[in-house]
Amino acid sequence: KEAMTLARNRFDVDEELESPFNFDNLKKVMVYVVRYKWSMIFALLLSAVGSVVGLTGPLLVQRALDVAIPEKNVPYLVQLALLLTLTIIVNIGFNTIRMVIVAKVGQNIIHDIRKDLFDHLQALPFAYYDNRPHGKILVRVVHYVNNVSDALSNGILNFIIEIINIIFIIVFMFQVNVLLAAVTVAGLPVVAGFTLLIKPRQ
Repeated sequence: KEAMTLARNRFDVDEELESPFNFDNLKKVMVYVVRYKWSMIFALLLSAVGSVVGLTGPLLVQRALDVAIPEKNVPYLVQLALLLTLTIIVNIGFNTIRMVIVAKVGQNIIHDIRKDLFDHLQALPFAYYDNRPHGKILVRVVHYVNNVSDALSNGILNFIIEIINIIFIIVFMFQVNVLLAAVTVAGLPVVAGFTLLIKPRQ
């Protein structure tokens, strides 16, 4: 109790704020994400279509190297080049739209969190403000909310999108060449293990 009193009344001593990850906190944050579920679903669809279109590029290059160039079929080579350019444009366009949507959703979420937090602060008793330095309250309202927003827009949302992209890429690789795809995927557990090993030290 004495430590908590010191933590509240002294600016150079803070409460213990670090807590391990738990799904209860994630559920609380996901409440804000659910409000914009249709925008997120649309962004996921754009990402999926963009990934599929982008993956056709290597197939077009393969056709050009294996068929068009050996047969000296210039019209067919030009068609493949135009299709490749179109796939690149579509992929970039869809990914750009997806990033704009995710950025807007992130900003809307942080707006909702700050509004709810402001309403909550208005309902707190005066004793809460008397027992804490103003800087502590400002840090929680501004800095910590920004961290939550970054975790949502740049972390959770993009993580889901990138996982979907990886799934499409792996499926595409196995469709093209099973042996080469198996050799490539076999290295993923090593990379994952190395990442988990160095993460605590980071």
